[in-house]
Amino acid sequence: MNKKVSSILLASALMLGSFVPVVANADGLSGKTQSEITFAKPDANIDPVDPENPGTTDPGNPGGTEPGGDLTFIYVSPSMKFGTAATESDGTLTKDSDGKLTIGTIKDGGLVNAIETTANAKTYYPVVTTRDLGATKDNPNLVTEVSDTRGTNAGWTISVSADAMVSGSNSLEGATLSLGGSTATIKNSAKTDGTDAGITGKDQQITLPGTGASSSATIYSAKPESGVLNTAFQLAPENIKLSNIPANVKAGTYSGNVNWTLSDTPGA
Repeated sequence: MNKKVSSILLASALMLGSFVPVVANADGLSGKTQSEITFAKPDANIDPVDPENPGTTDPGNPGGTEPGGDLTFIYVSPSMKFGTAATESDGTLTKDSDGKLTIGTIKDGGLVNAIETTANAKTYYPVVTTRDLGATKDNPNLVTEVSDTRGTNAGWTISVSADAMVSGSNSLEGATLSLGGSTATIKNSAKTDGTDAGITGKDQQITLPGTGASSSATIYSAKPESGVLNTAFQLAPENIKLSNIPANVKAGTYSGNVNWTLSDTPGA
């Protein structure tokens, strides 16, 4: 009898044990599976890119900048030459009654054959455009290239200023350098077609100082979520002008730097 009772109790225990999990999961109508992926920031790029195809690099093409870091210029055209203009009347330039210079046809391969007037219609100044920008090989444009591999998509700003253009103790103080940023061809490697609506250019006219640098002005900018990876800007020579050159400019070769500054300030 005792043996039989023990068997019944054991069987009951086994039955109870087998049903416990079923009772515990009776309300299990939902569940969760955690998924995970990591996106690493892009590798930093310090090689200049092909302006026509900023997805490719051209490491053998140094420019007027020293690349480095996750937000950096990777190329800036190292030179910008405006050719030669005469300072005295020789059939190329003439003087009006006020002694101001009037442009005729620029010699030595200059590109412009026009005049630019100020508020006083009788006052004329030479306008000379670039003909040698020293840009990337086989590319006549003024080129600026940026690499943004921070991985934050925070945007950035490029500002520009100019030092005095001097020849010895003489300068072109008061002359203006016009950079048509709104006309720039802009290509971005992160987009299949190279376009990025968040990257824009602005027209800037910089008055050259007698000494030091001119005030800084924004010429290109990328809004947040724009300007990722490589961005190339190209300004055609016909959209760059050096004008309002003083009438009493002395003979000589005048030179000075155009200064480009890249900051992590996002475009508006």
